[in-house]
Amino acid sequence: MSIIQAITSKDKTIYLVLLLLCVPLFFLNICDVHPWGDDYAQYIKEASNIAHGIPYYRSNYIFNPLNPDYAPPAYPPGFPLLLAPVVNVFGIAIRPMLYVISTIHACLLLTFFAFFRRYMSIVPAICLTLVGIYSGYIIDLKQNILSDIPLTLFTTLYLLVRGARTFTIWRVLLLIAIATMALLIRSQAIILIFAELMFFLFTTCRSIIRGKSKFYLKSSALPSLPIAAGALLLYFTLTKTIFYSPLSTLGFYSTFFTRSGSHLWAAIGINVNYLLELLINIVHYNTNDIFWKAPVTIMQYGVLVFGLTGFVVFIKKGLTPDTMFFLAMCGMVIGLSIYQGLRYFLPAVPMFLLYFYTGARLFFLRVLNISNKKWAIAITVFYLAMGYDDFECAARKHDHCNDSPYKSTDTEAFNYIKKHTDDSDIILFSKPRALTLYSGKKSMIIAWQLPPQDSKRQFDSMHIHYMLIDYSLDNTGLLAYLKTYPAQDSQHINNEYTLYRIGGTATTR
Repeated sequence: MSIIQAITSKDKTIYLVLLLLCVPLFFLNICDVHPWGDDYAQYIKEASNIAHGIPYYRSNYIFNPLNPDYAPPAYPPGFPLLLAPVVNVFGIAIRPMLYVISTIHACLLLTFFAFFRRYMSIVPAICLTLVGIYSGYIIDLKQNILSDIPLTLFTTLYLLVRGARTFTIWRVLLLIAIATMALLIRSQAIILIFAELMFFLFTTCRSIIRGKSKFYLKSSALPSLPIAAGALLLYFTLTKTIFYSPLSTLGFYSTFFTRSGSHLWAAIGINVNYLLELLINIVHYNTNDIFWKAPVTIMQYGVLVFGLTGFVVFIKKGLTPDTMFFLAMCGMVIGLSIYQGLRYFLPAVPMFLLYFYTGARLFFLRVLNISNKKWAIAITVFYLAMGYDDFECAARKHDHCNDSPYKSTDTEAFNYIKKHTDDSDIILFSKPRALTLYSGKKSMIIAWQLPPQDSKRQFDSMHIHYMLIDYSLDNTGLLAYLKTYPAQDSQHINNEYTLYRIGGTATTR
């Protein structure tokens, strides 16, 4: 069922209800400051570059090849492209960009519903949508200017449009455009392409085994190769022309393979348990009431059991592009040592919620003889009630928090860096991308994994003279370096920040 068919085939008032359900998203975790961390800073800097006609990758963040675990030299341009119009009007103000995230989140709600509606009636589809969209993790995530929710929107939209029985040239072109946008938002979306190729290979092998020498025009595997080839071709064309960047991310992503490959068997064992933990956390809430801790735990493990049961049901029916995508996402978690919470698994959440519904439906309908509407509404109301503390905290989010780079001490330090260092200087800092955003200066992270002697050789070769310490942050690598190679001079900016001169002749102003 296409999006248009999903809208026109049922009472349109349901979409008015869905729009009303989107309204709270614009009042949860909306504030004027951003928590520490600096992924967001690189996205904003790239968005600002796009808005002002500057090559998007010129962020002044200096990639440290000795520390490829930290962050790639540049992010894909898709998410900065979505932020660019807002940055062009409001500058680097956080609140307008959080409204962009909320708008994307609202679009995700509508897309979730259309996706679930393919498999179930209206009421269970609404309930499952609310469970996914108002989960504790996603509500907490939306306070950050990150690409996770936009990526989930485009992957879910792709799966929705992909779920057709016939494919016109226009549908294939639309799928190519959606897949390309997902790739431009985050390189992880290559899993969509991988899933399509694996589905095509699986279907081809099955046809050969069954003695069929050709596909029929209505075969769901028929568009897999055109979609995969078209999306890759369009993606590489855009990244080599409009969004060209000379900065390679291969050094960053290859570390995940290297880390997992060195102890593959142990890594798989750890990562399987980690995958189960991610599945449980899909429906986790941080409740302050001791009474609700047990129900939250029961809900988590219930979703896991029903989800795995529903997954088996889907597998028995046969592999589809949706299921192949879910398997590829699970394979990514199991095969690579990426421990950053549910962020990397978020695009697979709608599939797992669908499996949960399938497994729960078998239990409630066949075992307890309870109608789908009744148990779906009951579980959803109970689930959202458990999230009361999370919702209350998100609704009264303060604009000024201690864990953010917006305190007066931060502003004073950034202004000092602007005035007293040269544009050619590279400043070592524990949050280099945030420093480049707020000061405009070049900044780099230290390779905390290596002995200080290795960093010393690197700093001397790059003529790095400054190290900025914010004592409210984790400065383990920086302080270890200072302990081995004491600073030649220091400037105490305020009670949190100190600027150290670590060698050579620095250019000061």
